[in-house]
Amino acid sequence: MARKEYSFYPGCSSERKASASNYMVSVESMCKTLDIKLNEIPDWNCCGASIGYAEGGELPRHVMNARNIALSENNFGNQDIVATYWLGAKESQERINHSETIFADINVILKDAGLKYEGKQKIRHMVEVLIEDLGYEQLGKPVKKPLDGINIAGYVGCQTNRPFGVDGESFESPKYLDKLVETVGGTPLEKYEEKVTCCGGALAFSEPEKSQAQIKKIIESAYDHGADMIVTP
Repeated sequence: MARKEYSFYPGCSSERKASASNYMVSVESMCKTLDIKLNEIPDWNCCGASIGYAEGGELPRHVMNARNIALSENNFGNQDIVATYWLGAKESQERINHSETIFADINVILKDAGLKYEGKQKIRHMVEVLIEDLGYEQLGKPVKKPLDGINIAGYVGCQTNRPFGVDGESFESPKYLDKLVETVGGTPLEKYEEKVTCCGGALAFSEPEKSQAQIKKIIESAYDHGADMIVTP
């Protein structure tokens, strides 16, 4: 029996040959080493991020996430949900659970698919699970080749920091990524001041020059602090 088990929402981007397939390879390898079992939600669907932010409407996006959550509740209701595309699922749950109207509309729609949304499972980022359920000491035990002498700028960004974040962390200057870098033997650049600056990702298509300016500032700051690499959750 695995040390920990979670309901798992992979998301489209982490599928093989998709834009974030490296994320899935990393997660699977890490979970195997740490004895974590991820129970993939059966028949999961896209989180709807693209249609939600391209004038497709808020309700369709929330319905798509609610369907995934309802499927998880039916199959793995006693487990927390770990989502690779965490923000969409978490945001939908927050919006649905805090609006009686949206909650009711969601369940009218899902009823046709034989599903019911309750919204009681926790939705968590992989980093939350690693830190809060295992802890830095356990994460450090399997390290075989410490990253000695490598200076690392930990770019947290805004999606995994606001408004939810890792338990007990400061929103203005979270330390968890620096601690993870230390755990694997690297040198965190704790004075890297752009760690929570928005990268402008939402503007990448509509106003690319603004997005590129944001990204340039984040990368140049890492160079200025002597970073060998940037890491991000």
